Amino acid sequence: MDREAGAQADKPSTGAKKHEIVVEPLGISLFAYEGETVVEAAARQGVRWPGVCGGIAECGVCAFELLSNEEDMAPPTAIEGARLRRLRRRPDAVGPLRLACQIRVHRDIHVHKPGVRAPRN
Repeated sequence: MDREAGAQADKPSTGAKKHEIVVEPLGISLFAYEGETVVEAAARQGVRWPGVCGGIAECGVCAFELLSNEEDMAPPTAIEGARLRRLRRRPDAVGPLRLACQIRVHRDIHVHKPGVRAPRN
């Protein structure tokens, strides 16, 4: 498959549903297509989301605190859950930790993740 054809295959259809991801403390909003991971949405919009392992749930660096709609999100997969059990939570955390490289967005969400960087203009 050539590069252009591959790029076309990765693009959602024009009717794909979009969900808002509000990222604190930066205060920016991203938009994720239905079923897209947070990391995929961030990368598509030029936002730098901290991570080291390339999205395979080995490092935990992409973990964020989910501040809203916890009940509407699918539970962590076995792979995500195994990594999450090894991570430390902030003492003042109010929401559960999730991995941005693993969680698939199906609702608007509000998250807390220090270190996220907005795109340069």
